[in-house]
Amino acid sequence: MYHELLSAGNGEFVQRVGRQFGFKSTRLTNVIAAMEAAQKIPGAQSLLALLNAMHVWRTQDPQEFANRGGTNGVAYRLWMEAKQALANRHHQAFPQPNPPMPLGCPGVTINGIYVPQAGHMEICHGFAFRWAVAAGKLPPNQAMTGPDAVHNGPNMLPLLYPGGAAAFPAARAGGMLQVQAGDIVGMFLGAALGHSLIAESPNLWFSANNVGSFGGSVGRSQINVNAAFGMFMGHQCGWVGHGNQWRRPENVIVNVIYRRIP
Repeated sequence: MYHELLSAGNGEFVQRVGRQFGFKSTRLTNVIAAMEAAQKIPGAQSLLALLNAMHVWRTQDPQEFANRGGTNGVAYRLWMEAKQALANRHHQAFPQPNPPMPLGCPGVTINGIYVPQAGHMEICHGFAFRWAVAAGKLPPNQAMTGPDAVHNGPNMLPLLYPGGAAAFPAARAGGMLQVQAGDIVGMFLGAALGHSLIAESPNLWFSANNVGSFGGSVGRSQINVNAAFGMFMGHQCGWVGHGNQWRRPENVIVNVIYRRIP
């Protein structure tokens, strides 16, 4: 899990919910105190105390939660960060449903897992790894989660697809997708890793920088791999036949596999 708001000494939450004028509820004051305690000692007890305080604030002061907490999505982000840390580090589930993600909140939520916003040059393998770490499917790796991480194919191959493409099943067989929600999907040109995505559902895949494989956008975006793709320089982008080969916009054919981690 990525600690941003729960990092020791991080003052963004207090800054975002603070107002020079206007009433601040006791419930919000309690959330701030619980958050600061969790920043100092991020154990199960402190994370539960924070989530319980946030649940009381959310239910008893919904307008304040939406208004003050909606600034840069800090209430939602803090909730998701604490909930995912409680699950990943301490194997405890918080039973209350997640609040809705507010408009303008940075980052994305895929299959109930929030991934904080990365830099503008985020690439696909980095996003897939960040989601898998946030979901508790892969262990944190400081070399790959820090600000100086290089998420290119050679670096990410052993982390995302140990053993290479041959170690994993085909993402499509007989014209039918074999992928399930939460799978990590890899596109390979021979032994070289070309693209990585997270499956939101069998046919809806999500990643960063989908340009090379789908002609999509540079930022984070969802791709419907069963949709009709256009012609690029005289050839059709999309599935080749009924197997697991995909034709990219530049007319390169890649093999598509998936990794399922419980």
